Amino acid sequence: MINVEVSSQEYHVFINHCGKDVKKTVASLVYHTLSNKQLKVFLDYKSLQQGQPFPLTIQQAIASASIHIAIFSNKYAESAWCLRELCLMEESGASIIPIFCGVRPRDLRKNGGVYSKSLSKHRLTRRVDGETVEKWRATLRRISYNYGFQFQG
Repeated sequence: MINVEVSSQEYHVFINHCGKDVKKTVASLVYHTLSNKQLKVFLDYKSLQQGQPFPLTIQQAIASASIHIAIFSNKYAESAWCLRELCLMEESGASIIPIFCGVRPRDLRKNGGVYSKSLSKHRLTRRVDGETVEKWRATLRRISYNYGFQFQG
C-alpha cells in the first residue's frame, strides 16, 4: 500500500490561472517575481509534487494563502477548475488581486461576452449544474470590481 502524505505547507500567495493561456508566461513571471521576494507562492506545476492528492493539496494551498492572484484570460472561464478555485478563494476571505490578460474587467460580467458564452457552455454540456454556473457567474461579477492589473496584448 502506498502512503500518500498530504502537504500542510502554508503559502503567502496562491496563483489561479488557465494553463492554456498564461501558465508559461504571466503566471510564471508572477511566481518568479514573488518567489524572489522570499514569498512562498503556490503555482500548480511548480508546487505540486508527485503522489500528492491534487484537489486536496490545492484546497489547502488556497486556505493557507493570505493573498490570491487570479489571472483572467480568454480561456479562463472554459476551465471548471479555475472557476472552482476562484470560488474557494473568495470563500476563504483572503484578498484577491485580479490580473486581466487580454480581457477587461467588464468581460467577466458582460452578457454575450467570452465569459458568458463559456459559462453557458458549461451549463449546456450538463457537466455542471445550473446552480453552480450561477455561483460562478456571481463570483466573477464580484471579483471583476476588485482593483487589479490589466495587460492587453
